[in-house]
Amino acid sequence: MNMNRIIDMIIRQIMRRVVNKGIDKGFDVAGRMGKPKQRSAVPHDSGTNDDSNHQA
Repeated sequence: MNMNRIIDMIIRQIMRRVVNKGIDKGFDVAGRMGKPKQRSAVPHDSGTNDDSNHQA
């Protein structure tokens, strides 16, 4: 195999990965369009503790 074919193979592999990452990013952005911003899944602490009323 000559050097030109090896370089072409390597460049083709790199370009395939770059293009696929770009396509994946684009689909992620397109999938989020039109949806409201996601709120935090962690509930806020209301200051009450369930164990505070428990007597030992």
